[in-house]
Amino acid sequence: MTLLTVPVFIVLVSVGMLEPNVVLYYARAFVRYFAYCMPVFVSLMTASFFGAEAYAFVAVMYSLGLPPEVLGLSALSSSDVRAVRSVYAHFGVDLQDSLQYLNKDNLRYFPATVRKSVDRACEFVDYEVDSAHKKLTGIIMDGFRKEHADALSENIVKAAWIRRFLG
Repeated sequence: MTLLTVPVFIVLVSVGMLEPNVVLYYARAFVRYFAYCMPVFVSLMTASFFGAEAYAFVAVMYSLGLPPEVLGLSALSSSDVRAVRSVYAHFGVDLQDSLQYLNKDNLRYFPATVRKSVDRACEFVDYEVDSAHKKLTGIIMDGFRKEHADALSENIVKAAWIRRFLG
């Protein structure tokens, strides 16, 4: 999880771009599928309420091909971005690191406000998508939508190995 994840999640919920109950629904659904093959993750989820929800949110979003760091960036003006870059030296590099795990094909399943935020974030930096991760997140989204739990957990783990983190 990078520096931007939790504040962006909080901003999205507070400005009404993302409903908390929708996030929790998808996070809990993801955890049910993931817990099927990873009992360790279940113990992590019980560690602390806020930490568990934040990790679940980040894990869900990355596994569906949507890095949570990009959410809410559409609210920034050009001068806001300049201000952020002046105090956050690695903003561009961190955003590139996140965007490599973006699967734009999966964006059609997210609300228009999310797509707008992603498009805006993509304007800030040049990036290259990790093709292996993109392929897996496409398979994960398809399995999630069709409720096929068999290969879902395996592909979530594979995608996490590519990223080198779960959430």
